[in-house]
Amino acid sequence: EIRITTRDGVQPDYSFHQHDKRLQMYQYGEAFLSQNIRLAWELRGTALAFPKEKLDLLTDFVLQGWQWMARGINTVPGTLDRSASRKGALHHADIRSLLPYIIDLVPEKKEALNRIAAHQNGKGALNGFRYFPYSDFAAYQHPAFSFFVKTISTRTLATESINSENLKGRLLNSGDAYLIRDGQEYFNLMPAWNWDFLPGITSFKGADKIKRQPFNGSVSNGEIGVTSMDYLLQNKDGSAFISAKKSWFCYGNTVVCLVADLKGKNVDTAYTAMDQSRWRGPVTANKKKNRLGEGDHFFSSLKWVHNGSFVYVPLDHGSAVVQLRKDSAKWSTINASESDEPIEEKIFMPLLVHENLANELSFGYVAAYCKSPVEAARIAKNAGCKIIRNDSSCQAVSFPDGTVMVAFFQPSSVVFKKRKLTVNKPCLLLLKKNKLYASDPLQQNRSVTIELNNKTVEVLLPEHGFSTEGLSLM
Repeated sequence: EIRITTRDGVQPDYSFHQHDKRLQMYQYGEAFLSQNIRLAWELRGTALAFPKEKLDLLTDFVLQGWQWMARGINTVPGTLDRSASRKGALHHADIRSLLPYIIDLVPEKKEALNRIAAHQNGKGALNGFRYFPYSDFAAYQHPAFSFFVKTISTRTLATESINSENLKGRLLNSGDAYLIRDGQEYFNLMPAWNWDFLPGITSFKGADKIKRQPFNGSVSNGEIGVTSMDYLLQNKDGSAFISAKKSWFCYGNTVVCLVADLKGKNVDTAYTAMDQSRWRGPVTANKKKNRLGEGDHFFSSLKWVHNGSFVYVPLDHGSAVVQLRKDSAKWSTINASESDEPIEEKIFMPLLVHENLANELSFGYVAAYCKSPVEAARIAKNAGCKIIRNDSSCQAVSFPDGTVMVAFFQPSSVVFKKRKLTVNKPCLLLLKKNKLYASDPLQQNRSVTIELNNKTVEVLLPEHGFSTEGLSLM
């Protein structure tokens, strides 16, 4: 049925669920969209023609949801759930053949739909930040690249593995995060992945499942934003685990990832995968002419590493290993219905190494769009951000134009540029040009009291984790 629902189907944020609270945008959502557009077009002008409100909903599904979860035709495993294990699945956002029919049905949306066609043909890109609170999914679209992160909460479900699909994907939806320039970063790379260290996640050997927590959300002004989650990853019986606070701050050509209060039980060493993507051309680390070859490269102090279109800059220059490997892999190892024929792939995987987990660790890294090792070295010297705070109570980052983004995991205060910001409840805040944006990552509070430089305001929080409109601080 074509309707907005909180059951299987199109959600109020225009994401798509199937099999309960699971994001299945370009699998079941694809079938929903294509079949309904086909029927609507065939029945147009007849007594059985689709009502206008149904056509408008299908179009809004494309404009407000579909196009934001991909860069052109290129999407990421977090939008697909188990079907990420199918060959070619990361191109299932491609609706170029469908768009003429949608335009025929809803001609008043022709301009917006033609822009999607242009983007899917590689001309131009979206620009902005969109969060889907019903699906715990965030998309940051920049003219040069796209960033996507799929988190999880008590309001969404872990990935599924049925019909002998997604045989290794138990850690999907655990804060896996992806950087896309042209789509070749991950397309059909899944068989060669080390599924214990998906892009963006913090993990350990033997990790089996994410334990869902209530605190998870984003705040945004529509252009930039931050996504945060309370993180707990455990082994199969729960006897070993790691926990942390994690946030991704999206601004300009950078994504700042902060991890605070990382600690473990019965875990000696944990790792944060800054990425796990296709090895593309020379990989350079620490110095502009220091090219790395195949193998495991250990660093006691990794300052930066560059691959393809991105540079990764650990903020504390801690220990790391950069893996460059050539693998022979089979699709059948992740999906029994796929081919047994071996494929050859090249993998780039930069891992931050975390030891002594009896003591709480806080760290972070910057991932930035970057064309060359020369530019990478420049970004490493000045990443264009300042870490104000990174601990169990608060993660906060400021940027050169005065923008500040803050994740408050509990009532706390943060000081920046002689200004003191205090809140009485967990919340996410964004301050930009004397405008305040706020959201409730717990989705249970109606308001939050905010004090800024002795001025106190009570901010009403939208339901379901959406962000407020910009509130004046003057």
